Amino acid sequence: MTHLSDTLLLHVEGLGKHYNGNRAIENINLRLPKGIVHALIGENGAGKSTLIKLLTGLVRPSAGTIVWKEKEVIFKSPQSAIQEGIVAVHQELTLVDTLTVCENIWLGREPRTRLGTIDFAAMERESKRLMQELDIHIPTGEKVKHLSIADKQLVELIKAIAHDPQLLILDEATSTLGEKEVDKIYQVVLKFKQQGKSVLFVSHRMKEIFQFCDTCSIFKDGMHVTDGLIGDLTSSRIIEYMTGRDISQTYPPKLKDMDPVNKERFNTGPILEVKGLFTRSGLQNVNLSLYPGEIVGIGGLQGHGQSELIQALFGLEQITEGSIAVNGRSVKLNKPLSAIREGIQLVPQDRKTEGLFVELDVAENLIPCSLDRISKGPVLNRRAKTQAVKAMIEKLSIKVASETQVVKLLSGGNQQKIALGKWLLKDAKVLMLIEPTRGIDIKTKMEISALLRKLASEGYGVIVSTNEMNELIGLSDRVLIMFEKQTVNELKDGDITEQNILNAAFGKRGMAYEQR
Repeated sequence: MTHLSDTLLLHVEGLGKHYNGNRAIENINLRLPKGIVHALIGENGAGKSTLIKLLTGLVRPSAGTIVWKEKEVIFKSPQSAIQEGIVAVHQELTLVDTLTVCENIWLGREPRTRLGTIDFAAMERESKRLMQELDIHIPTGEKVKHLSIADKQLVELIKAIAHDPQLLILDEATSTLGEKEVDKIYQVVLKFKQQGKSVLFVSHRMKEIFQFCDTCSIFKDGMHVTDGLIGDLTSSRIIEYMTGRDISQTYPPKLKDMDPVNKERFNTGPILEVKGLFTRSGLQNVNLSLYPGEIVGIGGLQGHGQSELIQALFGLEQITEGSIAVNGRSVKLNKPLSAIREGIQLVPQDRKTEGLFVELDVAENLIPCSLDRISKGPVLNRRAKTQAVKAMIEKLSIKVASETQVVKLLSGGNQQKIALGKWLLKDAKVLMLIEPTRGIDIKTKMEISALLRKLASEGYGVIVSTNEMNELIGLSDRVLIMFEKQTVNELKDGDITEQNILNAAFGKRGMAYEQR
């Protein structure tokens, strides 16, 4: 591999990890110079997470060596890795919701006064300094439970930076962020490079890999496939290394590409129609229509009303003006139960805390919304339950050992399928998903995308809100763009391009909306 610096910060050679004789990774080699941003690329299960666990002291290697700053080491715990200057920011949040931003940043290592008490003034002062240095604006006294997921992820980053690491590991840390927040992290990464520090970067977003990284290692099935300079690779080539497939196969054919006989089935009125919607949270004159068989994407810059629109359609926002109709019939969606009864269902962004009971098993997660269908009065029909659960596992190709497997042990893709499946058992008409492939590898993205298209082809209407440009373009039959909490443009067919989406996202209205 070609280096941009001759001074090695980290050298991994022949690294392997086995669990009960089963290979997680084997013979991994990595040379990381100072001042480099290096991407770890591969599908879920390819070995990236295992390598990160070895580098951060969560597990110990079965074979091979780790040389850190010219000294062979074995990190016995995450704390020992942190003390040596290796800190990771993961996709999964570790913050305590009931504490403030400042308290979370210094949790477990609070500065002390001469009397031995916690020096809250020093905590506050240092937190604000870090915020200013990183150009992040989050109130340090705010309880974390009141923050958005994106802001929580930024607090995780600040918490890591407060350790002054020599190697920062960003493990899907940008997966919940919009373009503005991603750019903040990019600026932090640039400062790291300038200071001679290094970053290991994990992301399933190709755009970020090419924006952030100098070099990369590509993994497949626990093995090192290749490495090199990012500038020598293309997205298509990387995906071929990862999966053996061409990038054009990532998304399934759209509604417009269906044969005429199948398309004719969906020549009906809208399944969902929103006109002139205003909400207490600030949505203004939002208009949307959704037809059976299609996938409508909701796009725009972070914070311009996409989440509020989805929440309003699920009865989580107070609607002050406008109308909503389901199959031509006017409805009031003043609470989630109202939306559910109308067949409007939501798969939230944070599936683990808002969409699933991760400590329970697969069956217990699939059936809670459809107990009326599998019960006789107050008595659960166990046979009907088993049949319904097995049918849904088969329908969605959920990879589980059995219906009694605990959900937290499943991959992100299978968890997402379960979060979706519970609504399909409830006779959904409209399926709404926020960031449906967040933190999911390319192969599983293909599966989720194909599944959503299959469900649309069965007559469901699907709404997808995503910050990922490729997903918005590749999955949507139509794209609705929001700016300043208004719908400003609607794109379809060949007009769904990155340039048109960005123009609308920055406030350039489409002709159809100018005339309203």
